[in-house]
Amino acid sequence: MRKLLTFLFFVAGTVLFAQNNSITEEALNHIRQSYDKNDPATRALTNALSNYDITKIALDRENLSTVDHNFKYKVEVKGITNQKKSGRCWMFTSMNVLRPMVIDKYKLSNFEFSQNYLYFWDILEKANLYLEAQIKYATKPMDDKYVDWLFKSPVGDGGVWNSFTNLAEKYGLVPKEVFPESNSSENTGWMIRLINRKLREDGLAIRKMALTKIAAQKLQQKKTRCLGRSTEFLP
Repeated sequence: MRKLLTFLFFVAGTVLFAQNNSITEEALNHIRQSYDKNDPATRALTNALSNYDITKIALDRENLSTVDHNFKYKVEVKGITNQKKSGRCWMFTSMNVLRPMVIDKYKLSNFEFSQNYLYFWDILEKANLYLEAQIKYATKPMDDKYVDWLFKSPVGDGGVWNSFTNLAEKYGLVPKEVFPESNSSENTGWMIRLINRKLREDGLAIRKMALTKIAAQKLQQKKTRCLGRSTEFLP
């Protein structure tokens, strides 16, 4: 009986293999023959790809001399800022535009704004926006594309110039010495994962409350408590 079942599975597999324009044995043989392992160029390429970064192998050094390193506009700033392992490039760039003005006005040898300070408010504002969206779209089903997107990416590091200006106008800016960087702000990966995990949990709770037609004031109170718990992970 076992031999018969094995034979039937083999036959069924062979039939499926031959259907739907799948890869046939003939196609595999053609692919094998197209690779000429005796060709010196092919062998060199195979060895190179097996041991080195393809971006370095593909580099055309003759093009290096054609790159123009001169810029029409240059920001005069002292020192280099480093976003480390975070997605705060937009925030660093925006503050670097303002740094020279502060250095020039107050005759400083160097100066840097606190990116971590504004980052705290950025994540808090994004978390609030996420929870407000869960309230607004509570009646939409969980498989709705927008609701699915909300739960997939509650908050993140990314932003644009408008994000910076809105945050700066609302919360202001402070020197880096007042609110220095931390391990979490310089390596945001795990922190964002934890915050998003908590926000997804809170998002479900908020949706359930909203569907019960609870008073708007109590719903906002619940949201505020959720925001408070989310900020526990922030640096």
